[in-house]
Amino acid sequence: MELGLHAGYANHAQVRGSLAGAIKQRRQPDARFASQYKSAALARPRTSQETIDEPELLLPVEQHQRETTPLQNGRTGAFSTRLRGSPGAAGGSRNPWKNRKRDVLCGSGETSRTMTTIFGDSYAGPGARHAALLYTSTDEFASLTASFVTEALENDESAAVITSTENLEAFRAALNDLSPLVFLADGDDWYRNPAETVGRWVGFVEGQLAKGRSRVRGVGEIVPLGRGHAVEQWLHYESILNTLLTPLPLWVLCAYNTELLPDSMIEDVRTSHPTVIERGSVSQSNSYLPPGGTPVRSLALDGRRQVTRRPVDVATTCAYVEVEARRAGIAERQVQQLLAAVSEVARNAFVHGGAPVFVTAWGEDENFVCQIEDDGAGIADLVAGYAPPTNGNDGWGLWLARQRTDSLEVGRGAYGSAVRLTMRRSPAEAPRGTLPTRL
Repeated sequence: MELGLHAGYANHAQVRGSLAGAIKQRRQPDARFASQYKSAALARPRTSQETIDEPELLLPVEQHQRETTPLQNGRTGAFSTRLRGSPGAAGGSRNPWKNRKRDVLCGSGETSRTMTTIFGDSYAGPGARHAALLYTSTDEFASLTASFVTEALENDESAAVITSTENLEAFRAALNDLSPLVFLADGDDWYRNPAETVGRWVGFVEGQLAKGRSRVRGVGEIVPLGRGHAVEQWLHYESILNTLLTPLPLWVLCAYNTELLPDSMIEDVRTSHPTVIERGSVSQSNSYLPPGGTPVRSLALDGRRQVTRRPVDVATTCAYVEVEARRAGIAERQVQQLLAAVSEVARNAFVHGGAPVFVTAWGEDENFVCQIEDDGAGIADLVAGYAPPTNGNDGWGLWLARQRTDSLEVGRGAYGSAVRLTMRRSPAEAPRGTLPTRL
């Protein structure tokens, strides 16, 4: 088939494939990435002069309440939170949230119990703590998260809650009193892409540490999972989060609605979280598998070998993908984003993989998918590309590719080691950079 190759591809591939191209991309990120990577890496030593703002999507709770529709009074349900007293009546304590009477009630069948046993032992150890919060209703979510955040405030810790609009409203109502240390964000905006999301968490934690907080708490719900979007990629993200967040003083609860999500997904959640909170109890997960303990993912082509091509270089790879992307009706902005990612992955295949290299592209429901394979050993580092590299010039390509696509999966395909790139069709989506500057 005629790919329409022209000289511009060769120049594009040269620039994209060189270190200069990677550095140029890094210095000119999309607007919504800019504030998230002011720090070059997760583990970089901090200097006293550094200050890092919160990610753009987070709004302090009182501002979020002004800018969104408040929950109407009169909410009832099996789960409720009662916070007695006011922040100004803490007996002269420097922290107005200390010594407040807090009853968090959980209904579980015919029993109810005070939930302070779950969060009563504030986690003050080094590094991150990662737990799954399994809930069955909006009321239960609000009850548990309000208790979790209230304890954070009692310990002078800041907190972020990222979930659906309905859950955010219920949480605000359950928290009762507002605090400038609590930030809220919409889950659809926060969880757009796993690599971006890692940057947002890191940016938020580092920003709070720079402002004097010793530890940070977070509640996050991957809202796109409820629509079945990029399920495998998000579950992989949850698994490697145990490694990526290790250096950070962060205690994060990952929330999952067991009434909405399939049982198979909840079982996967148990394998990616060392601790599970369910029905008023906290326990170690017997199913937990540490990062690296899961098998290599199979990225089968499912009968699509007839559209596979064997390009001779990065330029012909990009040319083929561009033709197929335009044929599938992908918006121009997305085509350019995808080609930037394809050039990085293809260069890795030609330089570090084994010949020959294969590329397959196809439309799939609302997605456009491109898979690049080679005969090399593949990418052994499960967390590669989720954070800016710390080892100098290496590793920027995969990081840039993750930033430019909605999903990037690594595994074994029909021809060898494989990288699968997915771009969602979203012609009506607002251009990147138009999200609120602060949520």
